[in-house]
Amino acid sequence: MGPNHLHWLIIDVGVRRPNQDWKWPHWLLLRAAELAELTEKLRHNEDPVWQTSADVRHCFQSMARAIERDRQGSHVSRMAVKINELLLLILDLLRSQHLRLDPFLAGSRRTVQLFLDDLVAHRDNLAFAWTVEMMAADCGLKSTQFVYYVHQLTNMAPMHYVNHRRLDLAAKLLREAPSMSVTEVAFACGFSSSQYFATLFRRRFKASPKEFSYASFDAS
Repeated sequence: MGPNHLHWLIIDVGVRRPNQDWKWPHWLLLRAAELAELTEKLRHNEDPVWQTSADVRHCFQSMARAIERDRQGSHVSRMAVKINELLLLILDLLRSQHLRLDPFLAGSRRTVQLFLDDLVAHRDNLAFAWTVEMMAADCGLKSTQFVYYVHQLTNMAPMHYVNHRRLDLAAKLLREAPSMSVTEVAFACGFSSSQYFATLFRRRFKASPKEFSYASFDAS
């Protein structure tokens, strides 16, 4: 394969969580019913790749030519027309396929699951001074809804789950970073009090943070 150009088309629909409503750009010309159908087909499936059609391929090629010939916005209108055409072609393409639509993918429960996954995956997020209200707002939910979904997913109250995961991180740091003091570990994991941290740690691991650290170090 010789040299080629790769073009990306990114349309921001104002969504940061799965349960948020999509807001398409005002310059799209599709009828409301068509946009609603396209939205449903896109947000209720997770297929990242689709086999294209000749029409879609030709539309992309036309857009590429418009980009190459553009001079200070001279082809903006042409691009807008082509993007509308492309979305209609994609809708036709999705209609012709046997998609398995899953409403769960755009639901509040999945939004909370992704939030919790992100919380655990990033140490800075876990160490943030969260409250239930703040976590619920981040998911676009009321506190009662958020508490309900967290309990469904973890069988714990939100702050209990957060502290549970913080203690997991603390145990990891105590094993892998013996040079850190107990206070440093407590603050790194989001606890505002080393005494409170030590109390929760002993309750969970049946040993104080220092005892746990010594035992881990000796074992290594």
